[in-house]
Amino acid sequence: MEQHQWKTTEKQYVKRRLDEGATYKDIATELGLGRDQVHGLAKRSGFTDPRRRGAWRRRDWTDIDRTVRDCIEVQCMSIRQVVSYLRLQGISTCYSSINNRVKLMPASVQFQASVNAARRQASNAYRMRLRIKRAA
Repeated sequence: MEQHQWKTTEKQYVKRRLDEGATYKDIATELGLGRDQVHGLAKRSGFTDPRRRGAWRRRDWTDIDRTVRDCIEVQCMSIRQVVSYLRLQGISTCYSSINNRVKLMPASVQFQASVNAARRQASNAYRMRLRIKRAA
């Protein structure tokens, strides 16, 4: 695609539509441009909002955070186990998203998550030693 020369009215239109909650793709379709062109303008002009990015736009983070805390504090799960549990519940997430959410939680939850991960690792190592011992 060739470089688009943005007019002031187009910039104002993009800003207004983003404030209304429109997506880059919607705005691009309305202007007859590519999504990346609109995104680039928004980024260069400072119209972007960190809350618009990827998984952070989820509307159900409060419910997920509550479930993550319960899994870590009550069920003594590691972050990897929490992700597996959420997937079984039909909530699609990834390790990095949950890890970032745990980093925003109180220090006691972060500490418990690291303790749970260490316990899980020790348990796995113990089971591996038993298997090796049985095989010998």
